[in-house]
Amino acid sequence: MSNLIDIGINMVPIPPEDLVEAGQLAEELGYESLWVGEHFIVPWETKAPYPYGEAAPFTADMNFLEPLAALSALGVATKRVRLGTCIIVLPLRDPYLTARAIVTADILSGGRLEVGCGAGWLKDEFDIVHQDFATRGRRLEEGLALLDELFSASRPQFNGAFWKLPPSAFEPKPKQSPRPPVILGGHSAAALKRAARLADGWMSTMTNPSAVARDLETLRRERGDRAPLKSSVLEGPDADIEAYARVGANRLILVPWRDVKYWREGMQSFAESFGLRASA
Repeated sequence: MSNLIDIGINMVPIPPEDLVEAGQLAEELGYESLWVGEHFIVPWETKAPYPYGEAAPFTADMNFLEPLAALSALGVATKRVRLGTCIIVLPLRDPYLTARAIVTADILSGGRLEVGCGAGWLKDEFDIVHQDFATRGRRLEEGLALLDELFSASRPQFNGAFWKLPPSAFEPKPKQSPRPPVILGGHSAAALKRAARLADGWMSTMTNPSAVARDLETLRRERGDRAPLKSSVLEGPDADIEAYARVGANRLILVPWRDVKYWREGMQSFAESFGLRASA
């Protein structure tokens, strides 16, 4: 079954002290990619409703490592497996520090980074860090344009509504040219249009094969004659892998265990059951 769809691992639940060991084992077992997401700061009582289901798939006291730092460590410790952010909330971030972190992770991994970005949904988090929730979509798009300028221009400069940059130096550039692949998430009409227009890939969060099929059809219409976007789906351990493959998803990002205390056994059992090929 593994030849139907790529299988990545959501690394967020892994205990921080086990992160590198888990990444090395995943590569050895034949997983295609490793993914780390973020929340800057999570209030104990969240007011904003979770837009992708009844309850958010994390608790206020969950361990969140800074994703690009974690991926840099994984990049040094592995050789083949792809590495991705799932996701970073670009409108919450300083784009210049984020650009430095992206370049660092991409170079240290030898050019294996994929940058999953989103506009964000947790208004409480925006309020805590004093960022405007209402303009997050516009700041996401402008932030991506600023990153592209930093990654590609020999003397980058930028004049946007939110960020302005005089002619400056930004070196080194990413290992991947012109940039690491950018993956945008979301299911709303605006998010799908944005992904079709700006991204190299699209990511779906905790949905189902029928919904993914509808979104992929929308993306195909929006893309027109351009090459289709690679699609990634964040799912749980009970995902119907064959169904996602049938509707055209290219990658599933899973937690292949039911209890994170047994992540080693879960990764190994899943790899054996679904015929992942151990790396040489």
